[in-house]
Amino acid sequence: MLMAHASAETFVTVEEVVDGNLMDDDRTKAGTIPGLYVTAIAEVKEGAWPIGIPGGYDADHDHLLRYVKMAETEEGFQQYLDEFVFASMTAAAAE
Repeated sequence: MLMAHASAETFVTVEEVVDGNLMDDDRTKAGTIPGLYVTAIAEVKEGAWPIGIPGGYDADHDHLLRYVKMAETEEGFQQYLDEFVFASMTAAAAE
């Protein structure tokens, strides 16, 4: 939440947009950024991948192990970013 307070703009990705006020529920309140700090929201199915969502989908353990191995070196980490982060951003921008 501190980052949202300090930011000029805050863009949020969510698995699902739901009705209601998440601040009213003690189970969800701690992970909720009040709307006054949110510039925009994007619904991204499986947006937490490769980490899972309890009750939604499991973690991709094979991918996480691949990440751990690649991140052991600076070159491997850069290769991971190129393949799984920057390539995805380029593909999304082209759509």
